[in-house]
Amino acid sequence: MKLFLFILCLIQNPFVNLPFADAAVASPPPASTGPAQASVVVPALPIANSRAASAPVSNAPAAAPIRNDSAVDALLNEDVIRSLRDPFALPSVLLTKKDAPKTDLEIFPLKDFKLNGVITGPKKTRAMVTTPTNKVFFVRVGDRIGVREGHVSQISPDSIRVLEYYTDEHGKRMPDSYEVKMSGEVVSLSKQEE
Repeated sequence: MKLFLFILCLIQNPFVNLPFADAAVASPPPASTGPAQASVVVPALPIANSRAASAPVSNAPAAAPIRNDSAVDALLNEDVIRSLRDPFALPSVLLTKKDAPKTDLEIFPLKDFKLNGVITGPKKTRAMVTTPTNKVFFVRVGDRIGVREGHVSQISPDSIRVLEYYTDEHGKRMPDSYEVKMSGEVVSLSKQEE
């Protein structure tokens, strides 16, 4: 009942501090066998109200607001701070394909692949490649292959060309072209050109 009267008085006149509001916050709840009553502290807010401006204001001390330090401590927790996203980093949607899961074609070096054959069709040409674990894949131009972010750049009747990238001593990303032949050998085309 006191809570209802307190809220009703605050709605009608928000600038008046009621004497029982301090008692509800400061004193511990009475030990009774009935249902527990909740105590609420509502700070008086300056609200533009025509009736509030003419009401007398009491000089009684205002009830101190209850401060919840556990919420502040939780926000200042080092684990919480580290879990927040860096506002200057790119969103995870824009991450490169380096972070994408690797397929079976991307976990072995080129020298471990064997070219079994080439299938030509009216629309596209595909090459049949075997991995060291004896899995067979049909690759086409543009498919990723090898551990150095390579991709198939050309398929000929007896070989496939793979363009891989490496980082040179100056930190520059450089292309390197290889040819996987039907005989099983892998030839670096970049070193032949030099």
